[in-house]
Amino acid sequence: MMLPKHLKDRCLTVRRMLLLSLLLHSVVTTNGWVQSTLPTKISSSKFSLASEAADNNDVLGGVTNFEQWFGKLEKSSCLSSISHAAFGSLRGLTCSEIINEENKNILTVPGDIILSSSYANENWDVELAKKLWTECMKGSQSSLSGYCSLLSRGEKILSNSVPPSAAPNALRHWTQEELDGLALSPNGKKLVKIKEKQEKLWRRKYQSLSKDSSSNPMSWEQFEWCLEVIHSRAFRGNYGLSSLRTILSVAAPLTSLIAGWLHIRGNPDYSDFVLLALGALAASPLIVDSVSPDKGEVVLLPMIDSANHLQEADSNIQYDPLAGVFSLAIGPNCLVQEKEGEKPELYVSYGPKTDNDLLLNYGFLPGVKCENESDEVQREIMAIEFLKRSI
Repeated sequence: MMLPKHLKDRCLTVRRMLLLSLLLHSVVTTNGWVQSTLPTKISSSKFSLASEAADNNDVLGGVTNFEQWFGKLEKSSCLSSISHAAFGSLRGLTCSEIINEENKNILTVPGDIILSSSYANENWDVELAKKLWTECMKGSQSSLSGYCSLLSRGEKILSNSVPPSAAPNALRHWTQEELDGLALSPNGKKLVKIKEKQEKLWRRKYQSLSKDSSSNPMSWEQFEWCLEVIHSRAFRGNYGLSSLRTILSVAAPLTSLIAGWLHIRGNPDYSDFVLLALGALAASPLIVDSVSPDKGEVVLLPMIDSANHLQEADSNIQYDPLAGVFSLAIGPNCLVQEKEGEKPELYVSYGPKTDNDLLLNYGFLPGVKCENESDEVQREIMAIEFLKRSI
């Protein structure tokens, strides 16, 4: 039976008042920490491999295409013990191999498929969004076709369609009633305002993009999807990509100048040319630092970004410019086994993230296991936990 609107609103108000009442009845211990009397509603996460995921087609959509694509890439490598898996409504990576080493390389990603942008550019996310959408529109002709399939959960991306959300429980997807519940505390209200500020910023960026770009038009919804992918999956680090590009651009004319000078001298000694060219390369970083300091890059790393976040994970992502690959090294803290007999989940660290960061762009809170619940219940559990932590 459908409730009349005024009764439904009253139920929501009573629910929020009950929630606030429970929070206010938390017990404050003598050391100043808050010990909550709220009932804990945590579900143990269960996973199944892609081949066993009859009930998780939505969660693991696109995984098969991605893994086949990734396996065929030149310079890509991955331990055979690593695979995608479903964890309730979430997906991530499992690793059946026991890792005892502190810094074990487990996979490499070719640098030529990486989408990147310099963090020095204030519109780095817009630049990445344009690159990503361009690849999505190429379909099977894209060098990133498998990655696009993974991001869209296997759905075909059309010029007039919007792929499924990359972070369905990120704050921008919460209903107004759910946001009102979160805003019961000052910190929750502040977070809602941050969310509103972010949306206004993204709208301004989209308006600037739509004015300047006619060759690759995106609707607002498609642009928002791209930014959500980027802000929930991209890694920022000093990988040296920006410096390397600048070094090469500076070194090329320098070496040409040296070669011309040796030619004018007559009877050029090519051993001298090699030494001088190496000297030019060595001097290039000094020129780069004085002209364009490297503030790092933001990169999308297929396969690596399939791993979920754990702050304590002893993971390390590096770029090898000689081999032209990104590599992921992990330690024992990256593997967490929820239940005995189950394969452990493989985690990486996204870097220091606050509860605000994680709820805003990722849609989860550390330590809160509720992925087996519906989206509505997950958000309620996370709102309660966020309010508890805000007291």
